[in-house]
Amino acid sequence: MERVEETARRIEDAQARHAESFAAALARLDPASSARSISVGGGVAVRAGPGSPVSQALGLLAEISAADLDRIEELLGTPSQVELTPHAHPSLPRLLGERGYRISEWHQMLARPLETAFPEAPSGVEVSRLRPGDEPAWAGLVAASFQEKDEPPAGDARLVLATTTAEGAACFIARVDGQPAGGASAFVSASRAAVLSGAGVLPRFRGLGVQRALIAARLRYAKEMGADVAASSTLPNSVSQKNLERFGFRILYPKVVLVRGPVRP
Repeated sequence: MERVEETARRIEDAQARHAESFAAALARLDPASSARSISVGGGVAVRAGPGSPVSQALGLLAEISAADLDRIEELLGTPSQVELTPHAHPSLPRLLGERGYRISEWHQMLARPLETAFPEAPSGVEVSRLRPGDEPAWAGLVAASFQEKDEPPAGDARLVLATTTAEGAACFIARVDGQPAGGASAFVSASRAAVLSGAGVLPRFRGLGVQRALIAARLRYAKEMGADVAASSTLPNSVSQKNLERFGFRILYPKVVLVRGPVRP
């Protein structure tokens, strides 16, 4: 059986590759965003436009030097946001502490093997891959669900829209009685780790099993694509965590988001 540390490394690498792919897609979609990424410390730092919550460094598991952190901060600007895991090299927390980084929020990384069976999706919810032309509607409903709004600002929808053209990502839309109710994405890495992310359900459709249906569809997809482990990061004790646990996910390790500069609201 694979060690937890090796599984964690594959998952962190998958998240980093996904972020890298997203930045490239955003740069193609919106050149004015100045989106780009750099490889550093075994992971990546991604800039996705001024003030974007996606702008951060993640997957930093190799040794980090002061010059490496300089490069990250130069790319990200202020605030600079870095994800830290228990599997990071000891150099990273030391450098972050010396530069006055502080905790912004905690995440739980949950994972489950894909060799074993998983529960069926709840009835009454139809989930499918995006069809050509579905992309703007998908981006709008996911962005709206994140902000608890029906019509998100155009900029927010554009940021989400980049996911639909990110290399290696697959997007799914859920419908209830034919009406778009939620959306989500999945990314499968070359190391056979699948990352489930970007799930959102419009408020009026919550409590109907839409989130669970999206999880089930993405697990089936990941297995079909040859992944042997699926993972997702959530806020502790959130509804998302509880839904994942219903599908056999278990907490693999915690993550902390550290910030230097003003914390984003």
